Amino acid sequence: MERLLDIGEKKLINRINHIVTEHGGYELYLDDASPIELTNGDNTIWTTTDPSPMPSFVQKINMGNYYHSGWLSIVKSISDLAAMGAMPLGVLLSVELDKNMEIADFDSFYKGAVECAKFHGTKIIGGNLKESKGFEQSVAFAIGTIENGIPLKRGKSNPGDILYVVNKEEFGTFWSGIATHIFYDRFENKYSKVEISKIKKHSLKPAAMVKEGVILSKHIRPSFCMDNSDGLLFSVFELAENSEVNAVLTIEEHNLDHLVVDIAKTIKCDPRLWGIGWGSYHLLCSSPLSEFEAAKKGLKKAASDVVEIGYVTEGNGSVFIKDSKGLNKLSSNNSLSGEQFTNNSFWEKGIDYYSKMMFEKKIENLFENEN
Repeated sequence: MERLLDIGEKKLINRINHIVTEHGGYELYLDDASPIELTNGDNTIWTTTDPSPMPSFVQKINMGNYYHSGWLSIVKSISDLAAMGAMPLGVLLSVELDKNMEIADFDSFYKGAVECAKFHGTKIIGGNLKESKGFEQSVAFAIGTIENGIPLKRGKSNPGDILYVVNKEEFGTFWSGIATHIFYDRFENKYSKVEISKIKKHSLKPAAMVKEGVILSKHIRPSFCMDNSDGLLFSVFELAENSEVNAVLTIEEHNLDHLVVDIAKTIKCDPRLWGIGWGSYHLLCSSPLSEFEAAKKGLKKAASDVVEIGYVTEGNGSVFIKDSKGLNKLSSNNSLSGEQFTNNSFWEKGIDYYSKMMFEKKIENLFENEN
């Protein structure tokens, strides 16, 4: 008897789409924002929902508190809107709470949620509270609008397309902030408390690419756009498999902020892993070369730097990494998998296992011929 674990998240999403369309529904944008059709005007309304496990990772390692868990509850759904090019209009938040939770923690959680919404130009407009035996997850439901009515999509990438990430400020910075907390003794004399606080900002209060998504939707329209909340490597495999092409990653240390690289080298890590792992909310896009150059110029005006991370070739859904050591194929069943309902997913292995890998593994450990 087949189980969910035997199928995997991607195939489950396809099955849901098949069931819905077979019974008269329209195509779903599962794991992205979805449209609500309006009868007049060019604007369209888009909605999305996403649960956040509680306590959040940063809270589990005593780096953050309930405030930061509240922030993370909201940013995930806003990032889904950003990946469609939508401007958020409001967020509803449904939370199951332990009746013994302290009022101060309750206030802190909601303050983080409210301030995250405000930072992204929107507000909390409602939701629900439910008594529970524990505080295990919060669920945000975000609503946004696209002015021209045309969304960015996980479309079809074509051979010759450039792969790029928007933006550099969020690229690899989540794990560099985590590193300064876990290995604090190695950094307390290297950076000031003010510097460490700035580094940790991207781990505690990551930003969704709202303005960048709007610019891309209005002016650039990449052939593929996806938010990377499940990890860049997971997103690149999604792009390659959906478009039936191969993706070649060319990520080198110079693609990452010098501070990210410096922190990684201090604890002898491979900073490229931090770029392809989950934690940040940047966007993965692909465009023909001319449109990529236009994207760089357009986003530069909005103070957002684009990072070129590879290119697309003809193929069958494989992902490679090209560096000074040559061209190597990455395993689709790699240990950084963000796909749920698989034996190798971090959901199955556990967050402790995943975070340990981010500090101990190398890119080479993800090659298809490695054990």
